Amino acid sequence: MLACTCLSLAGPLAAASYDGVLTINVADEDTGAPLAVRMELRKKGRPVRIRPEGAISQDGYLVFEGSVTLELKQGAYEFFMEAGPEYQFRQGHFTIE
Repeated sequence: MLACTCLSLAGPLAAASYDGVLTINVADEDTGAPLAVRMELRKKGRPVRIRPEGAISQDGYLVFEGSVTLELKQGAYEFFMEAGPEYQFRQGHFTIE
C-alpha cells in the first residue's frame, strides 16, 4: 500500500517567487521504505510545470523517490500519484494560502 504524507513548511517568503512550500513524503505503508513515484500536479485543471530539486520533470509529471519539496504559488492544487501496479493509485488536493 502506498502511504503519502505532506508536511507544510514555513519560512521567510519576502524575496521568494513562491507563496508556500510543501514537502511530500512517499513510502511503502508496510515496510516504510521510500518509493519511486510518478506524480501529476494540476492547478485549475492544468498541469503545473515546475522543476523541484531531486525530481525529474517530464511532460507535466514529476518523478521522484521518497520525498520532494515543492515551492508553489497561492491556490488550490490537485495531485495524481502512482507507484506501479502493485500499489494503489492516489489522488488528492491541497491549498497554498
